[in-house]
Amino acid sequence: MKRFAKVITAVIFLISVSAIAAPPAPQLPTGACAGLLKKTSVVTYTDADSAAGKITSDNVPYAHFYIDFDDGLIDIGGVRERSRLLEGDDSEQTIIDSALLVQDATLNLKQSPTFRYAFEFDTSFTDLNGEPTYLQGLLIPTNGAATFLVSFINAPFTGVCQKI
Repeated sequence: MKRFAKVITAVIFLISVSAIAAPPAPQLPTGACAGLLKKTSVVTYTDADSAAGKITSDNVPYAHFYIDFDDGLIDIGGVRERSRLLEGDDSEQTIIDSALLVQDATLNLKQSPTFRYAFEFDTSFTDLNGEPTYLQGLLIPTNGAATFLVSFINAPFTGVCQKI
């Protein structure tokens, strides 16, 4: 009977230790994912405010992107939105067009030391206007790492990336 009590005590101890253990660290993703980012700001910029219609993150309400995890590359496209007052009228006209912002930019990805169960990423590139751009953010794996929640750290964008 004493032996049985020791076995039961040991099993309960092992179960309680495994229950408080942290989940395993996520593995760096492989393959590719594609997604959509939505600007978390509702500001609309005029032609003058956005330097006569230049494409910048200020006037892109959403962006689409493709990440190649195996080769460490990212492509980003965006939809530019501008507004213009119509002559002799107080109404506005919204102009929307799309553009590829960057193709085959280097993507650096690592497990985040700050945010549990997330990956930090960053990329640097020259945008279509010749301006240097640096983006950094988080990829948070969900759905068995088939889907990633995306949050930029230095830009007002959030979204989702689905493995393809």
